[in-house]
Amino acid sequence: MHDFDALIGTLRHAPGQPRRSMRRAYGLAVAGMCVLVASAGLAVLDALELPIRADYLSAITSPAVAAKQLLPLLLFFAAAPLTVLLMRPEASVGRWLYGAAVSLAVLPLLALV
Repeated sequence: MHDFDALIGTLRHAPGQPRRSMRRAYGLAVAGMCVLVASAGLAVLDALELPIRADYLSAITSPAVAAKQLLPLLLFFAAAPLTVLLMRPEASVGRWLYGAAVSLAVLPLLALV
């Protein structure tokens, strides 16, 4: 176990490696994933010749339907920064965990409504 800690310490302070922010890469990755998932979903609907609800635009104005549509996005945007953050061995979760906890606390509230 001691050798593993030494390896992490060596990797943490690797010389010649500039520390760059992951914000730009994260933003581009999130945008790319959203486009990819939406395109794949529409391609599947088109391939199976399944129609989209004719009254979808009027149904989405209902608070219950809008909440069901927005909850997965809320969970994604709360968990994605944690995923990127936990890729680094020296990372501390800190305040990012609260966002994920709050987004998960919305689930029982939505069920009650």
